[in-house]
Amino acid sequence: MAPQSLPPHEGHDSARAEVSGGAVRPPAVAGVQPQDLPFAEFTVQTAFHDLLSDDRAFAPNSGIDLLHLRMRYEPDVSRWRLERFGAADIISLWPLTLVTHQPSWKFSFGWQRNRDIGCDHCTPFFLTPAIGVRFQSHLRQRELDFLLLALAVAALVQKALSGIFGVALYRYATEGQTVGGFTREELESAVKTKGGRNAPPTATPGTN
Repeated sequence: MAPQSLPPHEGHDSARAEVSGGAVRPPAVAGVQPQDLPFAEFTVQTAFHDLLSDDRAFAPNSGIDLLHLRMRYEPDVSRWRLERFGAADIISLWPLTLVTHQPSWKFSFGWQRNRDIGCDHCTPFFLTPAIGVRFQSHLRQRELDFLLLALAVAALVQKALSGIFGVALYRYATEGQTVGGFTREELESAVKTKGGRNAPPTATPGTN
């Protein structure tokens, strides 16, 4: 009987490194649009195989991404920022047939920069387990359709962190104290964004 796949060492290289760059446009303040802020990014993935990669020597219809690190350098503050550290991101899609009923699943966790909570430099933890089904058709060549239901653990963490950051920002704006594990730089950055200028710690951001 012929082997179902090639030996693992005959598959594609799984490590990956990437260098990229670009610019972001901060939100307008008092109707004035600030200048674009350039950045450079460096990405390393120690083990990478996605659904579009060559399946030879790998489990078909699966993906794995281990120790995914993405750092961003921001020249305006001359600092490196952590954009994402994905400890693991694994997906396995099993076909749903009359014979096999094994569910498809996905699991990922790590830390990722999230600007939606008001803290531009915060990297909250995310955890995303998912389970679902996969169908396969041959209408043209070979199509894969899958549906995964994910548990929104990341959304719960984001909501909790947003509340904690709001309290810390209020304490910093009214009393000048840094609480909740946030640094003065992180809180000061939010004060500048919300107030449109470098508001003093003893004043509420955005007021005179």
